[in-house]
Amino acid sequence: MKVVNKPIDVIAVFYSSGDMKPIRFRINNKAVPVDRILKQYDERIAGNIRKCFVCINNEVLVYEIKYEISTGRWVLFKI
Repeated sequence: MKVVNKPIDVIAVFYSSGDMKPIRFRINNKAVPVDRILKQYDERIAGNIRKCFVCINNEVLVYEIKYEISTGRWVLFKI
């Protein structure tokens, strides 16, 4: 996997329990649906908490996207 670390637009569902689930995201003006979430974990870097999702598309392409809670920004971290 290659580290990209690029801001992206994401459509996600936020549940009242505090959980979230990304549905699809846009990169290079192309919508990429999230077919399945392989792994979900929390990360703390320099006091910033991030929710990390390892997602798969078309059973071939694996992406890692991160949501920074304090700023509300999504980042495509790895392709």
